[in-house]
Amino acid sequence: MVKLLVANRGEIACRIFETCRVMGIKTVAVYSEGDKKSLHVQMADEAYPLKGITASETYLNRGALLEKASQAKATALHPGYGFLSENPLFASEVIKKKIIWIGPPPESIRKMGSKIESKILAQKLTIRTLPWKYVENDQSVTDARWKKMADEIGYPLLIKAASGGGGRGMRLVHEKNDFLGHLESARREAHNSFGEASVFLEKFVSEGRHIEVQILADTKGRIVHLFDRECSVQRRHQKIIEEAPAPRLKQETRKELIKAALKLAEAIEYEGVGTVEFLVDEKEKWFFLEMNTRLQVEHPVTEWITGLDLVTCQIKSALGEKLGFTQDKIGARGHAMECRIYAENPYEGFIPTPGPVEKLRWPTTRNCRIDTGLTEGNEVSAHFDAMVAKLSTWGLSREEARLTMREALKSTTLLGFTHNIPFLQELIDSKELIESRFTTSLIEKKGAHFWNPKIVPEKTVSTGIESAKIEKPHNLFGSIRLDQSFHNTSSRLPLRAQKEMATPPFDGLIRSPFAGRVSRILISRGEKVKTDTLLMIVEAMKMEYDVISPVKGEIEEIKVSLGDQITPGQLLILMKS
Repeated sequence: MVKLLVANRGEIACRIFETCRVMGIKTVAVYSEGDKKSLHVQMADEAYPLKGITASETYLNRGALLEKASQAKATALHPGYGFLSENPLFASEVIKKKIIWIGPPPESIRKMGSKIESKILAQKLTIRTLPWKYVENDQSVTDARWKKMADEIGYPLLIKAASGGGGRGMRLVHEKNDFLGHLESARREAHNSFGEASVFLEKFVSEGRHIEVQILADTKGRIVHLFDRECSVQRRHQKIIEEAPAPRLKQETRKELIKAALKLAEAIEYEGVGTVEFLVDEKEKWFFLEMNTRLQVEHPVTEWITGLDLVTCQIKSALGEKLGFTQDKIGARGHAMECRIYAENPYEGFIPTPGPVEKLRWPTTRNCRIDTGLTEGNEVSAHFDAMVAKLSTWGLSREEARLTMREALKSTTLLGFTHNIPFLQELIDSKELIESRFTTSLIEKKGAHFWNPKIVPEKTVSTGIESAKIEKPHNLFGSIRLDQSFHNTSSRLPLRAQKEMATPPFDGLIRSPFAGRVSRILISRGEKVKTDTLLMIVEAMKMEYDVISPVKGEIEEIKVSLGDQITPGQLLILMKS
């Protein structure tokens, strides 16, 4: 009898437990101190606590996870996505414990889960990649060498985490002078998200489309594809809306992408579920980006059009079962869309908005699916990813799927914290999405003047901090406001003053607009700073945010210490202008 532990939390843990229930597999949950009352804990047959609150203390703690697996006498372990899902060392440790690893072999993860290894293999297979640079043991490389590699690629460029994905540990660098600061930040965020700080450099293409191919393989050498997905609607290099199949893609291009994806998978004798990602430019010239050796967040759209349960496929592959179908037996029917619901305020630069779930009602729309770990009375934590749910819809046509999504978003009730559902409604009704005329730069290019903040409910504008009872949210922050010019080319967003909006004028108090943790302090008491000087970095929901000086002045007092957990409205810095 299989007894499966999910080394993850929230929506993906719930999703895996649903399939296990159908398959008759006993389930085991693990949970941080803050997740004790979470839905994934309630759904499991057994649940075991992990000491700590943060990701590094809990869901990234390999030793603690293995200990709980042994304690529960689990015979299988599913890593979900994120956290340790693409960590070959963890996969090896699980297997050494005689526990079935629900995923590809560690060697496949090493070759393809590592973005560096996968690019090297792609080049050997003559599969086109963007210009890129890397160095082994990169943390020992001098700043001068890093700068030289960046100059050879040319700006703009991306700094990307070698392990993991989801936009974590990724920075877009436009200017040479900004490179080293972004490099340090990318490494730190990658380590916090995946336990691995290695990065590489890659040329940035501003007007590209993000297209990926889903593959599936058994342990007997059979590999098939499950068609493609469009994932170009993004903010901060993180996907917001996905579709299957990709619209407005030439059939010739689609065939080439599928052929390249299968070639890569066959080269490493891949097993299980995996995704090969590509960038397609304006002329439909395509480039291999990376391979994700795990279940993708957006897998529901593929399940909609194929009728397959990808978690079932993963588990059966790991158990050594042969695929029960061949490529010619897999069809793609209709069109599917997915919208990711985030605890964030899109109209305030996508700042994170953790908080309580006071009221929750999901749509009952036909051909609509909800993947979530939320329940009424729960708390959205500041310690983990901002994504709290996914809505996916299906239709015989793309327009039918879009209209169904439109209705699903409209009939969703989610109160207690600010979220991006109003923003998703705008996106779904935008001309660009209706006509499928968009690239990964859509949101950034349109900016705050295109997206209308007036439709945000008035009580949520203050980032969901109702306990503060502040009618004018900028009073809560002193004169610190998130910049409205959509600096989402990096996942570090500036907390920048907008003096013309501040009432009253700057009073010397710099406060945090959200809950988080102080990850870096760059100034000292008595130091004189210029306007727009970087003062501090605050981490919230696995992202980093810059605290910027609103005026020229002098630091009178720093009210927090490195590593402090901070609350909304908490005083960070006293400053004399």
